Amino acid sequence: MANADTGPTDDADTDPLPVMPAEWPGPLTAEPVAPRRVGRPLLAWSVIGLCVGIVLWPRLSGRAEQQKDESMALITEEMQAKYLVGVSAMMGKQAALASQAKALNTGPLDQRLRAIVLIGELSGPEEALKELRELRGKLTQHGIQPTETQAALLKILEKLYQDYAADRYDALSLTPQDRELLRRDLEWTGELALAPAGGKNAQARAAALRPAYRVAIVYFAVFAIGGLVAVVGLAALIVFLVFLFQGKLDRGVHCGSYHGAVYAEAFALWMVLFLSFSFLVGMLANKLALDANARFVAGLVAECFTLVALGWPVLRGIPWSQVRWETGLTLGRRPAVEPLIGLSGNVMALPLLVLGIAVTYFLIVLQTRLHANVAAGDNFSPPDLPGHPIVKELAHGNWLEYLQVFVLACVIAPVVEEIMFRGVLYRHLREATCNFGFAGSVLLSALVVSFVFAVIHPQGLIGMPPLMALAFMFSLLREWRGTLIPGMVAHGVNNGLVLLFSITAMGN
Repeated sequence: MANADTGPTDDADTDPLPVMPAEWPGPLTAEPVAPRRVGRPLLAWSVIGLCVGIVLWPRLSGRAEQQKDESMALITEEMQAKYLVGVSAMMGKQAALASQAKALNTGPLDQRLRAIVLIGELSGPEEALKELRELRGKLTQHGIQPTETQAALLKILEKLYQDYAADRYDALSLTPQDRELLRRDLEWTGELALAPAGGKNAQARAAALRPAYRVAIVYFAVFAIGGLVAVVGLAALIVFLVFLFQGKLDRGVHCGSYHGAVYAEAFALWMVLFLSFSFLVGMLANKLALDANARFVAGLVAECFTLVALGWPVLRGIPWSQVRWETGLTLGRRPAVEPLIGLSGNVMALPLLVLGIAVTYFLIVLQTRLHANVAAGDNFSPPDLPGHPIVKELAHGNWLEYLQVFVLACVIAPVVEEIMFRGVLYRHLREATCNFGFAGSVLLSALVVSFVFAVIHPQGLIGMPPLMALAFMFSLLREWRGTLIPGMVAHGVNNGLVLLFSITAMGN
């Protein structure tokens, strides 16, 4: 009987076949697995590389820059504005927060109009009027022609802050149509502009501040609880890595199946199906004029059908029972404990996530410095911010849409992605690199899987490091437990927490 840790050799006729446990993880039996299936890894990786290139090309060539959507920046700015207003209302540190408000006065005109309202809230109406005058000068200097609505909003804000500067907080200079335009186009920021601190309408003021209080409290809670959990997670991660790479933990993935290249073919097929279905869904969504939520739902439903790629190894002669075992589609050594291990994986993933976010922040700063020839105040281009397109729907969604997104993002996506990335692709890479030694094989396999995993997500290049950090932890869970259940649980819980934060912080 071959040792389970022994890599495949070139002589299939003389070497004994590896074996698969009859009742995993019980004792190995004498029953051999399927004979070696010669795969075409170079062809498979050519297809995988082509698919990765198709996804990356728009981001690297500048085409993605031309197609930037300003709405993501507006949502991010509104969340930041709510946080600053909430902290100011609770702690009264307007002077300390005013500089942060001015830093938001960049980018497209719609973003600047909202920033000026925030400046008026934290620094006073005189400062808002000053910013409006400077904005008009910059528009003329750069030859930017506001739309009819933007020009109307500029005039309305000038009249509004002129009234406030003269202590006329009822703002009688504004017509009902002016007020409606502020509320419709500037949304929460418009409500804030019409409910000044010195006004008599306490009810309107309280309604405008309520979302700001909520966001500030959520931020404080996330940083306090997240910081504590991250410290615990870092200690647990260090212990886990030491035990794993010193061989003190049972390994769940063993090399020696002789046909790992077939799993490369299966993953290449999945990538082709994934991109093809994504293209078809996008084309039909445009034709049917579906909103972002419907697009997201249709995309993830189509993603379920990509699992037909799991049939490829069976077609190539590998029994389904062996495919299940090798890709982690088992209940694991201790079925009742595996979900709990997945939850612990979330805790250990948090310090890696913090590291990924730090790398993203560094990339944003680097990108800003590379474009330092354009002053922030003169840059009217949309900022490049990481974020999933579904965030735009969450900011204005209802509870039915939230429920749909939760089911799809916390159940369907984790199941499909864990099967294909940590199941199929990770199995292939572990087989292909098993001669690199245990640590080298695990680390290289986890990094490659994490990179491809991050590429297919729509958060953009600067959003890849946090995704890679999470995917790396999911791969380590797969390596330790063998089964995909801990990774699926960790993946689903992470998505759920992100959605819960997004809905609480950005939803109306």
